[in-house]
Amino acid sequence: MIRAAPLQREASAEPLFSEYLRDSQPNPEERLQELEQREMLEDALQKLPVEMRRALCKSRDYSLKEAASALGLRVSTLKARLHRGRRALMVHLKRETQVRRKPAANRGSLLCPASEERLCARESPANE
Repeated sequence: MIRAAPLQREASAEPLFSEYLRDSQPNPEERLQELEQREMLEDALQKLPVEMRRALCKSRDYSLKEAASALGLRVSTLKARLHRGRRALMVHLKRETQVRRKPAANRGSLLCPASEERLCARESPANE
């Protein structure tokens, strides 16, 4: 049996209608999520030892050889610090996301005891 080749859509200069509807800016929820992720990453980076933090930052902008030279390290030492730093970041971020995903009842209240007491007093049907 001979199968027909799939039809190729003609490339046109005119964009699809759905592309007109797509908003190029992220919505507020996406922006908030991105901000929270950035804060978590910055917090995790601050908790790393200085040597690991420097290794991670230098390797981002330079090749391994250039970064090792700039830090006064051998390439193998830089690779080890990068591996340990990335692993430490991953462990910290996993732990942080697990804490944030727990229900509020398990984490304890975010309010101070006095504020929580006033809020509960207002919601209590006994006071009506």
